[in-house]
Amino acid sequence: MNNLKKIAFITAISYTPLFIALIPSYTAAKTNHKNDTTKKSFVVTDAYDKSIDISLQKNKVLFINFWSLTCVPCKAEMPTINNLANHYKNDTNFLVIPIDLDRNLAEDIRYFNEKNLTLTVYKSSGIVPEDLFMGVLPTTAVIDKKGKIVFFRQEEGKYDIPSFFHFADSLLGQ
Repeated sequence: MNNLKKIAFITAISYTPLFIALIPSYTAAKTNHKNDTTKKSFVVTDAYDKSIDISLQKNKVLFINFWSLTCVPCKAEMPTINNLANHYKNDTNFLVIPIDLDRNLAEDIRYFNEKNLTLTVYKSSGIVPEDLFMGVLPTTAVIDKKGKIVFFRQEEGKYDIPSFFHFADSLLGQ
């Protein structure tokens, strides 16, 4: 019986990556976070000192991405985040907020210009809440209009695909 359990465990471990790969990318990272990020003040600032207090963004959907120029997967997913931002650029209820944890916005702007990315990049102006970032890059969180984290991913993602647009549209429609 003990050997049978070992075989079942090894088989389950071996096939887990295959099953995860078959799940659409945005659903694989959904989470059941119960945290209400709107109760914690968290301010980000762009290169022109324009600040956004995440806790004051009620009735908006927030796409928050933590990244760094030294992170290869972060840079790889940035074009898809740029496309997502461009897709929703006329919707004031959808905010894309890439936060560079290196806090070197001048270097980020140079990089974005080289890659033809039109995103506004931000740095944190205080302590990042643990429910949004746990030390893994890249990390992406989507916060719904009620301030709840409804999507959380700690790996590279693709955000300019129809299934993610549908997910974002459903949040905007709530």
